[in-house]
Amino acid sequence: MRNNISEMMNTMLCLTQQKRVSQGKKLFQALLALVALFSLLATQTAGEAQVQDGVNFAVENDWIASFK
Repeated sequence: MRNNISEMMNTMLCLTQQKRVSQGKKLFQALLALVALFSLLATQTAGEAQVQDGVNFAVENDWIASFK
């Protein structure tokens, strides 16, 4: 009887630890997804800024050329 209780307690402890590891993996994956999302947003924003700089440069050059 005592061995059965001990085995049941060990099994429950093992299952609890597995659940914690599983939750930890899910949390880590969620954090990685957030980092990837913010990285993508930062890259996109930087790209849009470069395009806007190019447009501004072209507009300024055309404006200057019209007065020559």
